[in-house]
Amino acid sequence: MNFRDIVYGEVNTKTAVSTIRSISSGRRHVIKINRIAAEKTNYLSRRARTKNLISSPTDRIAIFANEYVPNHFTDEEWIKYSLLINGKTYDIIPLNSNKPGVKIIKYSKYKDGESHAIILDEPIKEAYLTISIITPDPYETPYLSNLKVVSGKGV
Repeated sequence: MNFRDIVYGEVNTKTAVSTIRSISSGRRHVIKINRIAAEKTNYLSRRARTKNLISSPTDRIAIFANEYVPNHFTDEEWIKYSLLINGKTYDIIPLNSNKPGVKIIKYSKYKDGESHAIILDEPIKEAYLTISIITPDPYETPYLSNLKVVSGKGV
């Protein structure tokens, strides 16, 4: 007897069919979740700053980050990034973002007029990332994950 016979065999009588069968290849797994407590969290706007991200001079630096901003939030900048490079602060947005703005800071001898890049006159010797997350109220917040700082030399 298969599932189709069980389901459709008793349609006319509308009585439940209950059969217990032993299956030797079946396995049982128990998943226990203990000590879960519901809590109310109050979110606050915060700013965090990293240590120096550069161990040896480099030519380029950018960030990669996944952001989640709930749809009902207004069109403001809820997550802000800035890089302090060689003593000067630059606002930056993640490489994978579709927002307009500066996405890469690089050292170059030539100015190429790229609107998404800031050209420096000297190699990057130090870089500190500052992230500001702004919350509209204590009950909800934007979300940031998979943050990476990408740096390297040009070819």
